[in-house]
Amino acid sequence: MELGWLGDVRPGDTYDVQFFSEAGRLGRRVGYAVPPGRTDARMDGHLEAYDGPPIPTQVRMEAGLLSWASEGAVNIYRRRYPESVYTLQATVTDARTWSDAAMEPGALYGYVLTGLDAMGEPGMHSVEATSLPASRFVDHVARGEAGVSNAMVRVVAYQESVTLEPGATHTLRVVRLVQPEREDPARLLEAGRRALAEPLDAYLAADRAWQAGLRLDRFRDRDERLLFLSAANMMTQVFYPPEGEASYPYYVFSREPTWGWGHGGQVFHESLTMLAYAQIDPKGAMDSQRLYAERQHPNGYINYRTGAYLNEVILHNDTLTSSAPWYAWQNYEVYRETGDRAFLETMYASSARFYRFYVSNRDADGDGLAEWGGHAVLESVRDAAVAVWDEVGWPAQFDGVDVNSMLVMEAKSLEAMALELGLAEEAAEWRADHERRAALINRFMWDPETAFYYNIDRRDNDFSYSTENDLKRKEIIGFLPLWAGIADSSQAAALVRHLTDTTSFWRPYGIPSLAADDPYYHPKGYWNGPVWVEWNYLIYHGLRAYGYDREADALTQKNAEALIAGLRSTHNLWEFYSPDEAWAGYHRTYIWAGIINRMLADRAVR
Repeated sequence: MELGWLGDVRPGDTYDVQFFSEAGRLGRRVGYAVPPGRTDARMDGHLEAYDGPPIPTQVRMEAGLLSWASEGAVNIYRRRYPESVYTLQATVTDARTWSDAAMEPGALYGYVLTGLDAMGEPGMHSVEATSLPASRFVDHVARGEAGVSNAMVRVVAYQESVTLEPGATHTLRVVRLVQPEREDPARLLEAGRRALAEPLDAYLAADRAWQAGLRLDRFRDRDERLLFLSAANMMTQVFYPPEGEASYPYYVFSREPTWGWGHGGQVFHESLTMLAYAQIDPKGAMDSQRLYAERQHPNGYINYRTGAYLNEVILHNDTLTSSAPWYAWQNYEVYRETGDRAFLETMYASSARFYRFYVSNRDADGDGLAEWGGHAVLESVRDAAVAVWDEVGWPAQFDGVDVNSMLVMEAKSLEAMALELGLAEEAAEWRADHERRAALINRFMWDPETAFYYNIDRRDNDFSYSTENDLKRKEIIGFLPLWAGIADSSQAAALVRHLTDTTSFWRPYGIPSLAADDPYYHPKGYWNGPVWVEWNYLIYHGLRAYGYDREADALTQKNAEALIAGLRSTHNLWEFYSPDEAWAGYHRTYIWAGIINRMLADRAVR
């Protein structure tokens, strides 16, 4: 939640916060205090099975009388639209109706009820009831010009029916107007009239020129051309111009309108998509990466999310949370697409500072292998429904095959950048760094018995944490040594055998985040089964590097079919996809689905 929802939030304010899930689980955090000077601190809720008082049902408001069906004591909360905060109005212990005598004529109110337990503590709240009967919604909209407040209108829909003969065309122009309510509506209407009259020829010509630059004719069929065009459009549409604290254009990783988290700004793991975006907007991709360098702290730290209005610094146990260390690799790959030497010089220095910060703060036992730090679940990218996180332990307890593979690729990228810049001595240091880490990964994280890579217990570098071999879970991270070039040829062949096993990873629509034969697997879960296209790209990259072009092409086709099916049915690109059927979820207009364009383009040039 955003503390801004609560109105005038001040340091020292204290809140009693309860978390509820639709699955009927409850979490509680009592006495959360806003830290001095900050209103962006993270607080975690741990959810357990809900066993509180009954949730009030059949809540209705008619002519000032609120009624409900469930028995027992309830708290009644009310808000006046457009306010977002409910305030306690009454506690009712022996009735199932309540009269709101304080209603103002013409105002719209919303009501929620909570049941109370024997100690007077509230439970999960009811569905909202409003003072505006659903049957009168259209009447209120129709009377909008007669003085009814706009706050009463939550949704307005307009319809136009068009019948076209074969070959005929029809143009429909829609102008959407938005401004703060306190500003003069006449100015907004005048802007709308100008937009309706604006000639479109110049815009259409610019769009056609941009589309011609995409070279859609290189793709094998109409579906792939439309997928590439859709992904290119989507990546462009999530970018915003410089504003607020951002000197460069920046993206939000989802424009899902009901999901505020996705609007916060950039984060490293979403910026893998810049490897595809650089092919359609080289300057935009470079500027997006420059934003990270602009915000970098003197010690090299780069915060979790970065945008025009958000610098999300997350402290966990007094340790700073960043994102997955993919920064140098992204910068080098964007440079390879653009050839911009000034970008390379700036981002090499920034990447080296970040790498040094990261490795100096992510090896608590000093054994040369890193663990996830800060809020380790968030930093690991795989931030929910992870088999090992949920069923074995907190990620900071393990030296991770994922984070260490990423650090190998970071050091390799820094070596390549240094060589480009003529810094031979620095390049040699980076090479020694990644060779040392790769050797440790192969020594401790490769399991000859199952021919797969796993996380290891940080205490003694084995595969057992609480019970014997409980870290031997075949997750997608076991393929990252293929992407990072850590595996030798025989290890790579073994990984490809796992990858192409249809009972575990080689599913109809791509590589799941957890093997399908694991008991925790859920194809529509989160990080316990679905296809995350950016992570499939990492595997694709590894297959290409080791010469498995046929498998790489087949994986591209699987991912493309998933995205095409989603576009056909929902007209959107999504956060993730089911590996087993044509299904997509949870958030739409999601930037990292755009990485499919890199896979399609790489295949097209061979």
